[in-house]
Amino acid sequence: MKRIPGLLLALLFLASPKGYSAEWNGIRLTPTAGVSEIYDDNITFQKEDTVSDFITSMRGGLSAKYETELATVKLDGSLNYELFADRSEFDNLSGKIGADWSQELSEHDRLRVKDDYLRADEPRTFAEAFNRQAGRFGYQTNSFAADYTHDFNSRWSGVARYSNEFTIFSTDLYEDSYLNGIGAGAVYHDSPETRFLIDYDFKTRDFSSDIDATTHTLSAGVRHYLTRQLYVDGKVGLDFIDAYDGRDLTKPLFQARLTDELDEITAVDVAFEKEYSMNAYTADIFDHWQISSSLRRELTRRLRSAVSLFYGEGEYLAFDRHDDLGGVGASLAYDLAKDWQGILRYTLTNVDSTQVSQEYRKNVVQLGLVWNF
Repeated sequence: MKRIPGLLLALLFLASPKGYSAEWNGIRLTPTAGVSEIYDDNITFQKEDTVSDFITSMRGGLSAKYETELATVKLDGSLNYELFADRSEFDNLSGKIGADWSQELSEHDRLRVKDDYLRADEPRTFAEAFNRQAGRFGYQTNSFAADYTHDFNSRWSGVARYSNEFTIFSTDLYEDSYLNGIGAGAVYHDSPETRFLIDYDFKTRDFSSDIDATTHTLSAGVRHYLTRQLYVDGKVGLDFIDAYDGRDLTKPLFQARLTDELDEITAVDVAFEKEYSMNAYTADIFDHWQISSSLRRELTRRLRSAVSLFYGEGEYLAFDRHDDLGGVGASLAYDLAKDWQGILRYTLTNVDSTQVSQEYRKNVVQLGLVWNF
């Protein structure tokens, strides 16, 4: 019976204040809020003996943006509280905080710094679910990245970058891990439509049990605009891996992406990746390939739709485990009024694995109301 009072309280919270966005000392502040009702037919990510529940989700957020002629600073954060109708032990508070600072240091020098923090109890995307161990458990991640760009002339520019990431779990079943990386690259602007890239990256991931692996990556890529709206990204390379079990591996890397705004109301995105990666959940090298696509279309002036597809296959080299994940997502968003939006979402995730405890099938339906400015 908890679900209905939770939804009513959330609706009262949304309906009572008058929405606004404000500017203070040149900083643009924009609040958001939302409430939704969710049906999840497999809240514990199990193949058998699945547990379903209704979930009331209440979300509040605030974003800030400050711009000058040479700099842009963006901050955003949100909190999301979920109440389960029958399984109150799964009630949880999740949230995220992001910061993005871009600074033009001189006519030829630029700096960008980003930091993103997330606290959640389940994966937020198909790609994350593909890399993740099955089950419901809390985790925290923080990703930091900084890159410095210098233009040598009108055609050549160089980039130096640094990144780090940590992942901390609320369960002792998985080890916390830390990722650090440095890299450098060069970009050649052949024409307004085409640019070529060459990159070197070094990454090391350490688990709390003092197990670690490192990767040196050499890659070359291209971005080519076929039209003003349609462009293709491609990258090929080699990973030189010192694996967790002490093996030295040399493996290929392939990435490709097609992005197109077909017209003013339609956009499509298709991406492919083949890589041997170090993820945060398992002290093993993950040999995988994945393909994803999305289509966004404005059906009417007020009604927008989106469809996404994902499929990936991967194998852990030392553990000899093979995983397949397929996912489908669809959503509708309707502008009820100037600041109010109704949303309807559906996602299907299916995982097959040679390790039975990793297999599950999950359907989620969400109906909600969002307060945007």
